[in-house]
Amino acid sequence: MLKQKKIINLVTMILSTVLLILLILGIMQCYKINKKYPSPTVMAVDISQELLINDNNLKVKATEFEVKEIDDLLPDHSIPFDYNANSKIAIVKLNVKNVSDNNESFDLTSLVLTTNGWKNGLFLDLFMKLNPDYYSVINPDESIDIIVPYAMLDYQFEKSIWEKINEQHFRIVFQVYPENKYINLNAYNQ
Repeated sequence: MLKQKKIINLVTMILSTVLLILLILGIMQCYKINKKYPSPTVMAVDISQELLINDNNLKVKATEFEVKEIDDLLPDHSIPFDYNANSKIAIVKLNVKNVSDNNESFDLTSLVLTTNGWKNGLFLDLFMKLNPDYYSVINPDESIDIIVPYAMLDYQFEKSIWEKINEQHFRIVFQVYPENKYINLNAYNQ
């Protein structure tokens, strides 16, 4: 009986030591990863203020933001979309200026609209309809004005949020890491 207790104590001590070593190694690994990839610095501006993106080669400014009904934008239903869904379109008007000495490309695919944990990329078909002459390369000292649409469907939101979607705090995000760059849109459409 005494021998059995000693074996149980020995096994318990060995397992405790192994678990302690694994815990220490896990903590060290977390520290190592956090040191290698620290939290991003936040660079945020409000609507109508300029934000530098693309390694500070482009200045972008949101000049207007509104949430509209899909039928207000596409009464003819001319592009593929589920017009029967309860949906709205968020519209962000951007001015993008090349402040470098080289041609710069403006990557639309990286733009994300976000609010309350919801996020979505641009509605490309509608973007092309609203910006038929869009060309992503901007020459030095030139600027472009574009309209960037985002589709929002009611089932993507909690009912209480959807009912007050025009009062939500929106952001358009240009970059997440290593710098989190975004514009606070703060639109309150009545």
